[in-house]
Amino acid sequence: MDAIEKELEKSRKRQRVAAKDVQQGIEKMIAAVDDCSAALSQPEADAAQSLRTLQKVVKTQTESIQTSLTEQQNPTAKLGKALEKAFQTTVPKLCRADIFEGKELYLNRVIADHLFRTGRFKIAEDFLHSAEPSADTSRFSAFRELHAIINDMKQQSSIMALRWIDTHRSQLGHAAIDLEFKLRRLELSKILAAKNTHKAMTYIRMHFQKFMNLESHHKEVRHLLGALLYVNKLAFSEYSDILDPHLWTDATHSLTRECCALLGLPHESPLYVSVNAGCTALPMLLKVSQVLATTNHEDGLWTQTDELPVEIELGKDRNYHTWFTCPVSREHATDANPPMRLPCGHVICNESLIKMAKNSSRRRFKCAYCPRELTLTELKRIWF
Repeated sequence: MDAIEKELEKSRKRQRVAAKDVQQGIEKMIAAVDDCSAALSQPEADAAQSLRTLQKVVKTQTESIQTSLTEQQNPTAKLGKALEKAFQTTVPKLCRADIFEGKELYLNRVIADHLFRTGRFKIAEDFLHSAEPSADTSRFSAFRELHAIINDMKQQSSIMALRWIDTHRSQLGHAAIDLEFKLRRLELSKILAAKNTHKAMTYIRMHFQKFMNLESHHKEVRHLLGALLYVNKLAFSEYSDILDPHLWTDATHSLTRECCALLGLPHESPLYVSVNAGCTALPMLLKVSQVLATTNHEDGLWTQTDELPVEIELGKDRNYHTWFTCPVSREHATDANPPMRLPCGHVICNESLIKMAKNSSRRRFKCAYCPRELTLTELKRIWF
């Protein structure tokens, strides 16, 4: 680390010098332009001589700036080498060059999906048209509307969001009630923050009557009614949670989740999830790679069945149980063909296991992923 800090300090010093040289060079060129302009405004000015003088100054200062910037590259390069030497990694060895072979189209669509989700619409369209000229971007139009609503909510306004809920109320079902309640509560919090009791009571009568009759929201409505008694000192009362600014963030996330659900899409960008999971798993993968290297495993981390030799915990947010796909038949599990846990811990669908056992409950057979032998009587159903 000492070597890195030393090279970093050298790079910073050279950068400060270069910045100063560039600033001085620009100021001298601006002064030369002003002098030339003043000289040309004179009645008997020698235009040719004035322009030659200006040209000389500009050329000299440009060369000086280029020299200063070139000298900055040397300490920057040394810093890069120091970092590479100190943080040697085997990350390239973990990568499979063939992983996206023949799948470039899908990869480009995932990247474009991420750009649309993050509101970079012009970049997304240019990228997608470049990668797939015949691509139809109309399927991403909903993200434009979603980002317009999100930007409106960032200004603590729920007008566009409430309008969107009314438009899609039949599709949202019960989720429409929860979303509307969150947004109405936020609007009420703005009125309470302004200490306008009369307006708050009127707003509650107009928009919260239907929530009072719902068991799921009755308690929360009573909480809002209680806040009316402390409107002049709400921030210091037990009802101060109503003014929590994070409630806007929560409502935005809920709206995003429901909007993506209507589109049949996950609420998080697949690209973001993949990169996040990869970064989380990377330290363990590097450690396992080093262990396998000492035991002469030429195949690296992956076996012939594309299975990691260790289980890697990605956190509760990365547990997905929407459906199970049988690793043998590549079919989705159903109630008629449920996933079954083997004694060794592997999970395979029931129909595949029956075929492996040749329809015999007593016949012993091997797991498709390890040498463990078992019978159909040792299986346990897994619920997703």
